[in-house]
Order: sequence, then structure tokens, then C-alpha cells
Amino acid sequence: MHPPHPPQQPARPPVQPPAPPVVGGLNALQSLGRPVEAPGAPGAPDYGGESAYGPPTAYGPPPSYEFPDGPGTPGGPAGPGDQGPGGGGGGGFGGPEDPDDSVVVGRRRKPTTTGWKRYLPNWKIVVGVITLGILGVTALITVAYMNTDVPNLKASQVGVKDQGTTVYEIKNGKNSPLFRLGEPRENVEYKNIPDVVKNAVMAAEQRDFMTDPGVSPKGLTRAVWKSATGGDVTGGSTITQQVARNYFQGLSQERTLSRKFKEIFVAVKLDKEMSKEDILELYLNTIYYGRQANGIQAASRAYLGKDVQKINSPSEAALLATVLNRPDWFHTQGSPAKDPQRAATESRWNYVLDGMVTKGWLSAAERTKQKFPKTIKSGSYNKDKGQNSYIRDRVLTDLAKAKLTEKDITTGGYKVSTSIDHKLMAYARAAVLQAGPAKSSIKKTDRIGLVAVNPEDGTVPAFYGGNPFKDQADAAFFDTAQVGSSFKPFVLAEALHQGYNAKSMIDAALFRCFKVDGSWVQGITNERACGNKEGYRVNGDGRGGVLSLIDAMAISQNVSYVRLNLLLGPENVAKMAASLGVPRASMKGQESGGLALGISSYPAVYQASGYAAFANGGKAVNPHLVTKVTHLVDGKEVKVKLPWDDAKPKRVLEEDAAAQVTA
Repeated sequence: MHPPHPPQQPARPPVQPPAPPVVGGLNALQSLGRPVEAPGAPGAPDYGGESAYGPPTAYGPPPSYEFPDGPGTPGGPAGPGDQGPGGGGGGGFGGPEDPDDSVVVGRRRKPTTTGWKRYLPNWKIVVGVITLGILGVTALITVAYMNTDVPNLKASQVGVKDQGTTVYEIKNGKNSPLFRLGEPRENVEYKNIPDVVKNAVMAAEQRDFMTDPGVSPKGLTRAVWKSATGGDVTGGSTITQQVARNYFQGLSQERTLSRKFKEIFVAVKLDKEMSKEDILELYLNTIYYGRQANGIQAASRAYLGKDVQKINSPSEAALLATVLNRPDWFHTQGSPAKDPQRAATESRWNYVLDGMVTKGWLSAAERTKQKFPKTIKSGSYNKDKGQNSYIRDRVLTDLAKAKLTEKDITTGGYKVSTSIDHKLMAYARAAVLQAGPAKSSIKKTDRIGLVAVNPEDGTVPAFYGGNPFKDQADAAFFDTAQVGSSFKPFVLAEALHQGYNAKSMIDAALFRCFKVDGSWVQGITNERACGNKEGYRVNGDGRGGVLSLIDAMAISQNVSYVRLNLLLGPENVAKMAASLGVPRASMKGQESGGLALGISSYPAVYQASGYAAFANGGKAVNPHLVTKVTHLVDGKEVKVKLPWDDAKPKRVLEEDAAAQVTA
């Protein structure tokens, strides 16, 4: 018998190869670092034999997305590496020796990002955030712009039209206006301002003014960048923005980005409401030019000594445009080689002229003909009458001590009260003319003056500084001269401070010889011998012998007080004089025997204030003219604090000693 035939096995269905990998990416197997194709014929997978991942299963559906390892259908005969029948739910691709060996058919597993790239956000998210940010900022700017009011052309900032400072004197016991600080503004219509002046200003400040929308994108970008990097929000302002900021109400001068944006909004709307000509006219009539000049008319008079309508020179027009950049710093007189500020002024002047050529407002040929113009002396256009020019200078000095700048004074609308008494000023002049030489014989080089200081508080009720119409320097407050023997009371004051008294005796020789350093040369009795010893002679008054300090003072005995100065120590004498009011700098390097003879030079007002300390019982005072300063802030009068307001006279000398000096 033939053995029975084995039962027929059903034919296996053809094995379907796995889906080919997606071009340009990694499939699930590649992501595990294993080869997709088993060794075999090039270009096709070799499914015969054992692949690197075990033989493919002949039965069962492929692994599902929900169950990657399959639903656990019975498997066929297991080859090497397979599970047995029905093996643990395997999908026929191999045993579960590695859970990561599973494969998802028909999709790719996304590769895991490693390293620093894992911290980078998805680019779609970044783009979305930036887009939303831009839209949000745009919306905010749009709302802010819509809520910005159009400037009221009649609502100018406080003081922009009337910015001068009034100085008052005492007349009949009451404050009376004496003069004003600051050139009075005189508005000039656009048509009356020469084109060369308008072109020069645009060349200096904004060359595209006539075509811009009221703002400068470059300037705005620069301002935003400075703010973002922690700097001040400065620069970038067009002419229209400057008008918006300096003329109209509602904009402060603070340097913040919010204020800058508001300024821009106002400028854009202003550019739509006003013509370019009107904006430029407003700018030229309100901007500050230095030299206490607000507006183009005042500037032309202050620098060139003539009305702006008479300017036809590009060089003069460029000068007025130049000073706009740094009005209180530029120098228009002097030598560029010696004065850096003068050199900087000329450099800016050249920049303006070159800008006029670039814009076609000045030909290159005309440009080469321009020379830096001559300017008049500051303050010489409107000369004050009598002593007022000297009062002006001293008032400015006092206000500077109160930390008020020139621009504050000329644009702040201040009221300045002084101690000047109108009647006493007339008496001071009469006294000088009576005591001094005849008026007809006074020469320009003569220095004749008088100054009175109130011992109680240091105020100056009257003075006479000389003849201002002969261009004399102020002999009371400014000009200096050697004080001579009027310095001896300060030597006496130090002697009394060190324990001497007015009746102490001192050498009163007819002649003494001192070296230049102040030491006394012994044994020298004549002038020739003194000269041979490189010394200088000191002559007495002819009495000789010894005298009391009070008698030596009465006859101004030089030998006595030179020796007293040496005994006390010239350095100590200089300190005493300085504490009483003499400028210490004027005595620097002169701490020698000659100090007692008044070799130092300083203005008369400090000599008078030093003597006032004796009359005040040894208490020093600070000489000054200004007694009160006020101005309006938000409609209310505010007092400016002065250095001497609360300062009480300081005692520097014992009261008894002061009485002896006075005697």
C-alpha cells in the first residue's frame, strides 16, 4: 500500500513587500538605525530567507495604528526568531525582544530632536506671535493717533510769546521796572523773511522740510533705538515736531518714548492743518538763537546788528542758521585756531552752506565766495543807559549762582527784585565825580568807582562802576586793581585773632630789606645793598622807632605791617582775608611779606564786603544785588531759592577784635 498522501496544504498567498520608504525622510525602521533592505538583488527587497528583522509573516493583517503589535491572530510556522503559534500577539515581524522593534506600516515616525535644537520653538508659532505683536502695536498706535487732538493754533505754551525777564529797582520805596533781560521778540511775516534765510535754516535743520509728512522716519527710528537701548529719547525731530513741542500746549519737554510718539502724532496732524509756509514762519519767530534772542528778528539784531529783512548774504543767513544747533555754546568771534568752540561754529557754518548747494539753493560758484561773517559784540545792539549795563551783568552773575541758565532767564518770564535804590545811585555818582578828577579829564583807561555794601545782609544799595559809554569795565563789580594799603586791616584782624591787641608795639623802622619770598634780610641799611641781595626795599613813613598797631595803621606804616605779616604768617593772613570776603584765588602765590602791602588784585565790591564784616561785629556777608526772584508755574507765582535767602552772616572774627579794627 502506498502510504496515504498527506493532506493538501492550502497554498500560501503571495507575500506583499512592505511599503517603500518615503523619499526625503526616514521611515520607522531607519529611525531605529537599521537597514530597510535585506541583502539581495539590488533595487528590490529580498524576502526569501531570513531578513535582518526576521521573515515576514504569511498570515494575519498588518499591525494597526491602534495596536501596533497586531490583534494577536494565530501565526504560521515560526522561523528563526519567530514566536510559536499564536505567539504572544506578535505581528509576525519578530518576537517582542525589543519593544522599539515594532513598525507602523504606512506612516513615518518623526525623528527625535536632540541637542540645542530641542529648545527652539516651532517657526509657525514664532511667525504667529510676531504677526500678532505687529497687529497689536499697530492697533495701539492707530488708537493713540485717533485720540490725539489737533493743536489749537491760539493755544500756545505759557511764555512762548512773552518770555522776557523784568528787573526791578527800588524807587520811592517801591519796586519799579528798571529794564528787561532778553531781546523782545518781534514776529516777522513769512513774506518779509528773505528766501536765503529760510533756505539756510532748512539746510541746517531739515532739508526735506517742504516735502516731508511732518515727521522723519530715520529720526524716529533713531529715537526708538536710543530708547530701546537705554539712552535718552533725543534727536530725530523735524521742524514741524519742534514747533509742536516748543509752541503748542499739551507736550512736555521730558525725554520719553510716549512723549515722542505724542509729538509725532501732533506733528502729523499739524502738517495737515497748516501750510508749510505757516509752520516755518512760526518756527523762525519762536526758536531760540542764543544771545538772549528769541526769533529770527531778534537774532539778526543780536548777531549782525540789523533787521532780518536786510540780510541778502548766504554767509550771514548760514550763520543765523548755524547757532540754532547749540545757541548757548557756539562762539561767533575769536580765532578758530585758539578757540575750539569757535572752530566748531565754523564747521557747522560750512555744513549749512554745503547743504544749500546740495539742495540747489546756492550755486557752487557762489559757495566758494562765502567768508565767515563778522558779528557784533554780544549785547551791544541795545546798550543800556548809565549804570544799567553794569547792573545787568551783576544780576546775571547773581542769577547764575541760583542755578538759572541764560535760557531760563530769557524765556522763563521771571521777575527779579534788586537792592538798587534809585536815589542812592544818583548820590553815588555825584560822590565819585566830586571826589575824583573832573569829568572832562577822565580818560578811557581811568578806573573810578564806588560800591556800598549793607553790613547786615550784604545787599548793594548803590554803586558807580565808571563810564559805560567809553567802554570802561565795571570798576565796582568786575574790574580789578591792586588794593594797596587798604589790605592792612586784614593783617590787623589776624593779629588780634592771634592774641595781639591794638596797642601792641611793632617795629617802625625807616627802611627794611625783604627778599622776594618775604624773608627779612638782616643788616641791610640802604637800597643799593638790598638790591645786591636780590631783595626789595620797604620804606617807613619817616618816624622810625616803634609804634602801636593802631598808630601804625593810622599812618599806614609799611615796615610795621610787613613785619607783622611775617610774624603772623602770610598764609594765616590770607586765610583771614578770605574768610572776611576777599577772593582766595586773588591771593594765591602771594603769601609773602608783600601781601600786607596789597599786592593782590580783586574787584572793589569784595573789599567793601570785607570791611562790612568789621562793621557787622565780625560776621561775614555775601555781597549781592538780587533780593527776590519769582516766576509763574501753572498760573501760580513761585519763588526761586537764592543762595543767600536763608544764609545767616557767619562769624569769623571775635566781636571785640572787630571793634578794635573798626576803631
